[in-house]
Amino acid sequence: MDIVKKYAHFIGLAASLIGMGLFLLLTNPNSLSIGWLVIPVVLLFFIAYCLMQVFFSVFRTMKEQPRKRRTAAMLSASLLTVIAILQSTGGISGADVLILGLIIVVAVLYINKF
Repeated sequence: MDIVKKYAHFIGLAASLIGMGLFLLLTNPNSLSIGWLVIPVVLLFFIAYCLMQVFFSVFRTMKEQPRKRRTAAMLSASLLTVIAILQSTGGISGADVLILGLIIVVAVLYINKF
């Protein structure tokens, strides 16, 4: 049981990658309703979140502060997901990425303060 807890982010990453692959291979986006199209966005967020958690654990950053590590991973994953959504709709520019990046930087600085 300790192994599952230790490698939970790797297991979550593998499961979400497999789920994303199966969803993309087995569905046709032209015939799906709008509600089902939310699933890839959620899986993309979870993949990015698990990747950031793995990144933080590999480089041992914020090891003593799991709450801050979790928050930083969530902010990074949300930034990547919003950029992917904006890019897929064709409404992204350099200014959008800069503004989103600044929002994330301010949020991280605010979180690190407390």
